[in-house]
Amino acid sequence: MRGQIRRHIYVTTAIVLGIATIVGGFGWWWPDSRDWLSSHAGTGWLVALIACVLAVETWIVSDRDVAALEDVRDGLQADLKDEREAHSNELVVKDREIADLTARLYPSERDVLQFKRVEEWLPWERGTMTWLEAAFTGDRWTDKQSDPLYRLEGHWREWFFNDPLANEAFGRLRSAVDKLTDWMAGNGSADTSDRDADPEAGKSFRYTIAQPHEREGGYPAYDAARKEARRLARIVIEERREFEKVARSRGM
Repeated sequence: MRGQIRRHIYVTTAIVLGIATIVGGFGWWWPDSRDWLSSHAGTGWLVALIACVLAVETWIVSDRDVAALEDVRDGLQADLKDEREAHSNELVVKDREIADLTARLYPSERDVLQFKRVEEWLPWERGTMTWLEAAFTGDRWTDKQSDPLYRLEGHWREWFFNDPLANEAFGRLRSAVDKLTDWMAGNGSADTSDRDADPEAGKSFRYTIAQPHEREGGYPAYDAARKEARRLARIVIEERREFEKVARSRGM
């Protein structure tokens, strides 16, 4: 607003000076007009004032019209910008949908192979998953039962899937296995009383967690440790199931 007022003052001053210059030039070019102005000074000033007012009014009206048109133009440009952004966002969404459908229709051979290996290493009908789901008590296990989890941790360390959703689900499964093996390594110890253990003869070592009488917290601490182990095992089971669900939905 202040800028417009300042602009009007500048332009009005310029118009008045311009008219004064024209009148002065006219008086210089036509000497007889000076005699008339000297004898009709009031009329001359009135004519000059009316000319200035009309010129300023004409300019103000014209400036308002221009400003109104500029506002219309700016509004149309803003609408056009919004429309372009909206269409651009729609195109981005469509491109993502197409890419997602393409990934589901044509998963990479590498993803398909890795998914099959996960199914082979962690089948539902036998081995580790059956043990975790039906027989894991959280207080004892054998090396034959826990070693597959440690081997998977080593195999999977550098694995990733090209499909982002499958890779995210696989990352959660890998993290769940890592947390369970970390718990086993930190809480389990070889049972020295198990004299039948002989790895060379195919007999397993048995691992147990600290017994109640070996813990400062007694039975409550012992039960809390077992509960945490079973919780971590359930997470492995849930993430294994979720990973398979996601992978199959992605065409693997």
